[in-house]
Amino acid sequence: MPTIRSWICLKGLKQDARHWRGLPDRLAEATGGRALMVDLPGAGSRSGTAVPRSVPGMVAAIRDEVLSQRDPSEGPWGLLGLSLGGMVVAQWAASHPEDVAGVVIGNSSAGDLSWPWQRLRLDKLPTVVRAALPMDPVAREAAVVGLTTSRQLTRGARFRIAREHARWQAEAPFGRGALVGQLLAGARFRAPASLAVPALVLVGEADRFVHPSCGHALADRLGAQVASHPTAGHDLSLDAPGWLVSTVSEWATNPE
Repeated sequence: MPTIRSWICLKGLKQDARHWRGLPDRLAEATGGRALMVDLPGAGSRSGTAVPRSVPGMVAAIRDEVLSQRDPSEGPWGLLGLSLGGMVVAQWAASHPEDVAGVVIGNSSAGDLSWPWQRLRLDKLPTVVRAALPMDPVAREAAVVGLTTSRQLTRGARFRIAREHARWQAEAPFGRGALVGQLLAGARFRAPASLAVPALVLVGEADRFVHPSCGHALADRLGAQVASHPTAGHDLSLDAPGWLVSTVSEWATNPE
């Protein structure tokens, strides 16, 4: 398989391109191509837009616009998605394998492979509910960051990140309707039977939001390679950015 040089990158629930903190550009530099950071409906540059309540609907909502931004000379292209973004890129690669040379799926799950209480740990449900309630925005974001990152980050670091997330939320509001739409889409996601392109599944073994077994089950279904980080949590781009870049760029040189 050819080396994957350029990347279409999608974040997860409630997040947008800013939440990558430049990681896709670091990855593209490592692989010699370009990165397109794409916002899911309802988030970031798509704040206020209708949110499809299915993962295939999300693919349909963004695909044509994203493809119009690609330059064939920058390919082959890969898809990289974390959490809900991982579900979207898995569906995209299954439905339109002609678009990409490979796909990387991080800390994702599927409703036909894992139990609901594995896909969203029940003891973390109150934090998800709080994310939809009117409250101090920094406190709300701090609760989410505490859930989606591992114990590696200090309390001070989590609050610095939470303040930044709260500012981004004020600049591009993510409404309760958008949250419900994205949650429903994720809940309804079913894994493709197979993929016609190479796949890599990334798993944070210290994920306290989605059980790590969900990622392993998804990799088994897709016949994908697995790369695990022993201490990273759900948001790999915060907990293990250097590992993510090095692992994906190494795989991209000979995806299989």
